[in-house]
Amino acid sequence: MSPARDRPAALDPERLASGCETRRARRSGPGGQNRNRVETASVLVHRQSGNLAEATGRRNQGENLGAALFRLLLNRALEVRRPVGHDEPPTPLWASRFRVGRIAVPPCRTQN
Repeated sequence: MSPARDRPAALDPERLASGCETRRARRSGPGGQNRNRVETASVLVHRQSGNLAEATGRRNQGENLGAALFRLLLNRALEVRRPVGHDEPPTPLWASRFRVGRIAVPPCRTQN
């Protein structure tokens, strides 16, 4: 596998965006008049894979485009997941998330 296909999280967002068809859209719902009359929603379709990602929750195009790119990266990563053997060393990207040889996990909060 190529590094780009093997590790979608390592892709540059600008490079990923250049391989996508970008559409703007209007969406209804809460968010005020600006959301209902201005094309703030961003829809990305990755040309090579056909993956689609959409973001509509923010009030401006730039923020929605960033959220859609993040969702597209997640979709691409889920598409290429593969099992890893216990004897394989971690990738540099995965190892960068370690602290003192362990993955940091925040404690669970209980709700009262």
